[in-house]
Amino acid sequence: MAALREVKSLDPQDRIALARSVLAQAEAAHGTAVRALGAPTLPVVEQVAALLPNNGLRCGSVTVLEGSTALLLTLLARASQEGSWCAVVGFPEIGALAAAEAGVDLARLALIPHPGQQVGQVLAALVDGIDVVVVGPQLDRGQLRPAIQRQISARVKERGAVLISLQEWSGAEYTLQAQVASWQGLGQGYGHLTKQDLILGRGGRGAAQRQLSAQVSLPLAAV
Repeated sequence: MAALREVKSLDPQDRIALARSVLAQAEAAHGTAVRALGAPTLPVVEQVAALLPNNGLRCGSVTVLEGSTALLLTLLARASQEGSWCAVVGFPEIGALAAAEAGVDLARLALIPHPGQQVGQVLAALVDGIDVVVVGPQLDRGQLRPAIQRQISARVKERGAVLISLQEWSGAEYTLQAQVASWQGLGQGYGHLTKQDLILGRGGRGAAQRQLSAQVSLPLAAV
């Protein structure tokens, strides 16, 4: 079954219908694996796990991620490989090739680069059953006012999903900030970039209040 969707020119109702269709396909084919198992967290790569209070992304929580598409794809890769369904909304720069090169299971990925003006409804429909929903940087902040963010956050908590936002999000539990330290792969004027060394910082509230940092090295995909 093809779960991958790249839609650039659908009318508003069709975009909402697409989100619901992706959800229905996920439930019909495999269910929502992580929620079915009742796991409290989604696993992440070992280098990042040390930064999170639960050693993973807590189900029912919102995480803000700043500064690294490579880190986002790494998180989605591990989640999809472990059986979770993922959806990326409002990030047209991410395509199937980049996701596949990063190790994301395309059979468990939905790409909705242009959700239109019904952003809140599209996100709510996806949160109802998709395990990991990514809020991309291209979404109109006017359509994601704090009141709407709080409504979606409440739905995330109720459904046990994980929401990763690449822009500010009211009441997010964690904030992961990535800063490029160096690049790997180039020789004496030749070669291509293969890895990105990042300095990661974590802040947040509750169990994530204590500030932490770490340096990680992640493979690069063509975004």
